[in-house]
Amino acid sequence: MIISPEHNDLLEEFKKANEIEAEAIKAISDYTEATATPDKAIAKELFKRFEDALERKMALYNKLKEFDLSQPNG
Repeated sequence: MIISPEHNDLLEEFKKANEIEAEAIKAISDYTEATATPDKAIAKELFKRFEDALERKMALYNKLKEFDLSQPNG
């Protein structure tokens, strides 16, 4: 349930962050599948990209939880 414009904006940001995370996972998968011996530096950078995307997504998720009216303190 959308309860405010801020909630809607957060939801849209979360959706975008989820898409970015999925793209990062796909990039890791594509690279490791296409490369017999992956370069450690490239793999590390791709994984860092995933970690950053996940961190952003989880921060937005935690903000969205504040709007959860089903929680006793929501």
